[in-house]
Amino acid sequence: MMDEPGASLSESESDFLRKTIIGMPAFCGAQVLLVDHDVDLTSSTRTKTLVLDFGTVIAYGPVGPTLKDPKVRAAYLGEAA
Repeated sequence: MMDEPGASLSESESDFLRKTIIGMPAFCGAQVLLVDHDVDLTSSTRTKTLVLDFGTVIAYGPVGPTLKDPKVRAAYLGEAA
C-alpha cells in the first residue's frame, strides 16, 4: 500500500517511482494499492481506480472511463454533474 508516494518528488524521481510501481507485480508478485491525488501517476500505473468523495464511493472501474465519469469530474474539477 502506498499513500501519496509521489509527494514532493522531482520529475526524475517521479519517473523512477512510476517505473517501480509498474514493475512490482512482475518483480515479486505483489499487488499495489495506490492512494494518490496525482492523476498522472494513477492513470499511468493502474488499470482500475476507485474514487471516493468524503469517504463515499462515487466511481470504480477502468481508469480512463472512471476519470471521465461526471460524478468524478464534479467532485474533483467542480464541473456540473
